[in-house]
Amino acid sequence: MFFSFRPWISLGTNETMNFEISLTMIWLVLFDMLSFFVLIFTKRLFELRKYWKWLLLPLYFAISIIWSHDRLRAALIFGVLLCIYFAIFGIFALKDKILDEKFKKNFFKSLFASSLVISAWCFIQSFMDIAGAPDDVSFICAGCTYRVFGFPHPNGFAVEPQFMGNLLLIPILTAMYFILENKMFKRKNMVIIYIALVTTLFFTLSRGAIYAFGLATIIGVVYWAIKNKKAQALGLWGAVAFSFLIALNIQGFFAQISPTDDTYLSGISKSVNQLTLGKIDLGWSDKKKSNPDTEVVPVQAVPTEPQTEVAPEPAVVTEPETSMFNGYVEGSTNERLNSWKSALEISKDHLNVAIFGVGFGGAPLALYEYEKLPTSKEIINNQYVNTFFETGIIGIILAGFSLYLVFRGIKSLPDRNLLYIIIFTYAITLVFFSGLPNALHIYLLPPMLALVLSNENTAKK
Repeated sequence: MFFSFRPWISLGTNETMNFEISLTMIWLVLFDMLSFFVLIFTKRLFELRKYWKWLLLPLYFAISIIWSHDRLRAALIFGVLLCIYFAIFGIFALKDKILDEKFKKNFFKSLFASSLVISAWCFIQSFMDIAGAPDDVSFICAGCTYRVFGFPHPNGFAVEPQFMGNLLLIPILTAMYFILENKMFKRKNMVIIYIALVTTLFFTLSRGAIYAFGLATIIGVVYWAIKNKKAQALGLWGAVAFSFLIALNIQGFFAQISPTDDTYLSGISKSVNQLTLGKIDLGWSDKKKSNPDTEVVPVQAVPTEPQTEVAPEPAVVTEPETSMFNGYVEGSTNERLNSWKSALEISKDHLNVAIFGVGFGGAPLALYEYEKLPTSKEIINNQYVNTFFETGIIGIILAGFSLYLVFRGIKSLPDRNLLYIIIFTYAITLVFFSGLPNALHIYLLPPMLALVLSNENTAKK
């Protein structure tokens, strides 16, 4: 899941999209193929008919391709969606083949270990960026380098920092749950993992993921405090605050050693200003001083020779670079709000769009054709607005029905509270971006967790 964008195989581009294949997509296709053959061999493929209610939403998506403004994009994204649906079906259909207590513990070990490795890569990526490594080596995105704020905000192997931050949410929330419920692993180990992952989350500077994490933490702390676990709940806030302070110091450190004129304090100030949407300005805007590369050495006169005045060579002064922004990037927020507003205005003015949508996958081209956006590659960074704009009221109703089926399916699980928190958190993050096809983990990891937790309750330490 962490390799959702880089490295990738580029197959070209057109006026509305880039044709790229990631390692995550390759894994998804291979998993579906393996599941297909296993299901045929075990004669369980036709059990899919029992889940026809779940297929109402993708069926309507498929029908809406007929009137989509971009049928090619719609067909490709629908193919990804079908792969996700079949993978989820395969996971649950084969649960008796893979699910046991040993698998459960190994799954969580793998989840935390891989998350820590990717977190470490984020810091390595940042050092590589500061050292001037090319982006095809560091895999850092163009808008993530030290040139933006004076310190890098890493994207890992994802397309952007917001996706990297989003990828960390499930391991963070799972670690939080295990800490508060004292399950599966030793609490002190979980606290260390939790702090490391939350620090990385803050370091990505992904506001959408951080805001969603903050709301989930508030709800979790209140819930577990009510359950008479006040000490653990308050301790969790301490871990969050400690992680935030570590991240701020790391950002300040990178600002100090970067080639820009930013300093330790200005890096911290910019981070706080960006995270608070410009509401908090610490005012720490000091800059590094220019350093001469060479010193002027005075020429000594030689008494026995006629003295000739020699002009000293001027000192060569190296001016530090200046980062692009001094804090909150208001334009980024305004661009997103503009796409939301434009889609809703079109739906308001055209009844057919409000009811049926512009067709699955057709949002970018439709906004461009309605002259609402300057390019046909801009997406709506809000999954709810995007779904409504592409599939109308009918699509929203069917999406709500699918969500009802999800909650009905997990309400009897012993560890359902973890899944409730994860679903709530992802529901918040989808306000800030569209999930397909670069955030497959949102649709694959929660069902996998539901499967792992569907057995007896995890043992307490």
